Amino acid sequence: MYDKGYDVILEEMYKKPFNDAVVEFLETNGMQYLKVYLDAPIELVVERAKAREKEVSDDEIRRHFSEIEPYTDDFVIDTTKYSSEEAADLIIAQLQSRA
Repeated sequence: MYDKGYDVILEEMYKKPFNDAVVEFLETNGMQYLKVYLDAPIELVVERAKAREKEVSDDEIRRHFSEIEPYTDDFVIDTTKYSSEEAADLIIAQLQSRA
C-alpha cells in the first residue's frame, strides 16, 4: 500500500507481531501514524457481528477478540460511548492535532 502512495493503512490483525512490523516500517520511513483501537465488550462485539452481512461464527469472533489488545501508543475509543460518526470525528480531531 505504501508503494502505491496510500496515506492510510488499515491493519485488521492487531496481533503484536503485525503491529510491531507496521510501526517499525512507518518509523523507519519517517511516516506519521495514528493507531486506533476501537474497544467494546465481547458480548457487544458478538451482537454487532450478527447484524453484519458477512457471517462470522461466535467462536471465531471470541478467538480473535482474545488475541488482540490495545498498545500503550494506541488512541483508544470506547465504542459503547460513541456512535460511528462520533468515533470518526474523534479520529479526525486526533489527526488534525498532529498535523
